[in-house]
Amino acid sequence: MNNRDKILELAEITASNRAGIGVFGEMNFSLFAGETAIVVGASGTGKTTLAELILGELRPEFGSVSVFGRIVGRKNERNLKDIRQKIGGVGGIFDLIPNRSVAENVIYPLIIKGESVSGNRLRQILMQFNLHGRRKDKAFRLTRGEKILAMLARSVIADQPLLIIDEPLERLSPELSDRIVEILKRLSAAGHALLILTNGKTPIEIPSAQINHIRDGKIL
Repeated sequence: MNNRDKILELAEITASNRAGIGVFGEMNFSLFAGETAIVVGASGTGKTTLAELILGELRPEFGSVSVFGRIVGRKNERNLKDIRQKIGGVGGIFDLIPNRSVAENVIYPLIIKGESVSGNRLRQILMQFNLHGRRKDKAFRLTRGEKILAMLARSVIADQPLLIIDEPLERLSPELSDRIVEILKRLSAAGHALLILTNGKTPIEIPSAQINHIRDGKIL
């Protein structure tokens, strides 16, 4: 994918959240391949709604959502499945499967696609994220920080070009927060497009990232 391809485009979006409360009005937002965007907003301003629109979990009342050049809509579920396989991340739909092992969770996107991964590659990724010692543990036994590391490891092993990262530093120690930010920097430098959603309470500094704020139903 060319790094100037537009990977996301939300055009003239009017949308409500799952509770039926209006969130966005004539909102526009775009992200190019390889770019990092940090979207800052307080609780209830629409960060989760934004992620759900991109993933096809919610539909806008007006406007269009395009991901990897394809329109996200109800009429083509296969199209939506193909889009989702290219998206990884932290939080929401990306949460780990509690009763599956760490190793199973990390390779889950490859299992869905019918692809295999070598034991050496899996071991390398698990060691990179300090999870090799917990590879056989069920996901529900992990700490919040370990779960975030596992979700990021999964995105790396599946080489997903777009990552939606929802509040990655919430309730983490300063030391672990620093480590997560360093991982996000490496993912950005490696060419993944990152959409980081945050309340802004803990600064996330990624080189060349565009900073956006949700205000009055728009992303500015």
